[in-house]
Amino acid sequence: MRTHKFIGTFLSLVTLCACQGGTKTYEIKDYRQVLTSTNDTFSILQLTDIHWCYTTKIAHSEEYLTQVFEAAKKEAGHLDLIVITGDSFLGADQAMVTELYRFVNGWGVPFAVTYGNHDKEGDWSREWMNEAIQKGENALSLPYADDGIDGDTNYFIDWSDGNDTVWRIYLLDSNSLTLESPFSYGYDGIHENQVGWMKNVHDTMNDSVPSLGFVHIPPKELAPALQGTASDKSQWILGKQHEKTCQSSVDSSFVQVAKEIGMRGVFYGHDHNNDFVLQDQDGFVMGYGVKSGTELYSYEDPDTHQTLTGGALYTLKKDGAYDLTHLYVDDHEGYAVSSLRKEGLR
Repeated sequence: MRTHKFIGTFLSLVTLCACQGGTKTYEIKDYRQVLTSTNDTFSILQLTDIHWCYTTKIAHSEEYLTQVFEAAKKEAGHLDLIVITGDSFLGADQAMVTELYRFVNGWGVPFAVTYGNHDKEGDWSREWMNEAIQKGENALSLPYADDGIDGDTNYFIDWSDGNDTVWRIYLLDSNSLTLESPFSYGYDGIHENQVGWMKNVHDTMNDSVPSLGFVHIPPKELAPALQGTASDKSQWILGKQHEKTCQSSVDSSFVQVAKEIGMRGVFYGHDHNNDFVLQDQDGFVMGYGVKSGTELYSYEDPDTHQTLTGGALYTLKKDGAYDLTHLYVDDHEGYAVSSLRKEGLR
């Protein structure tokens, strides 16, 4: 693990030890967001690891993110949802948090947020952060802090064609850090009560629609899947590995249950220099998005000096297939755009 990922360790550990208040019981429908579109496709732009911090030049970062947004809209023809998969901040202040979500809201597209391991490190409470996200009219509502389920951003979004649900999008909070010994920690992941909640969603809705999952920290199962393809890259869909993976160190039934409920794949951020997407031995897709901006650190091609930053685009289709496109928007003058694309995933 790289040095940068130890920043804010103390604050993260404090967050882990914070006690939840009294719990209430909510129905599955209370976690559901519905986006209705009669188009033949439903397009999702994933942004991840924006990492606004005290050194960020806000105006430049907003200009860059706008270029990513416009490139995705041009590629897809229309955008139906923006998913932000965590680590939007690192050592930011409340003004920066407010500004980022105000800015994204101004794009006029519904957006959803799930937290990363750094987002709760700041001079704010989780309740304040939740409220800051939801101030804009295009922000999808977050779930309940008093529901007793680990994490703060566990909810699901259904694409409806006006009559039926066509696809389902699960967002789950992969939490922050987990103690491995009195002297070391690892990255956390999806806890069993979150897995139970996800299974309950599937069983309650009882509609067997295809789904995708979005989290911040890669699941632990990424490591054996990566090892299994070390000598044979035929199961790699696109992208490359440019740094050591920092997946969850927590044993969880998340991936197993995801397969059982018909989830097609799970996508995440966390490791800024990785953008590879692969299939495990069961055909389940696990993949990085594309780091959205050059704050903190990001990969730069040593030959072309192009930054490996931008966004990931998911184009869902009514027949249960989806296309995956990684958009790279160079963070230099001119903002040149390139892409990797894989069609017809199932």
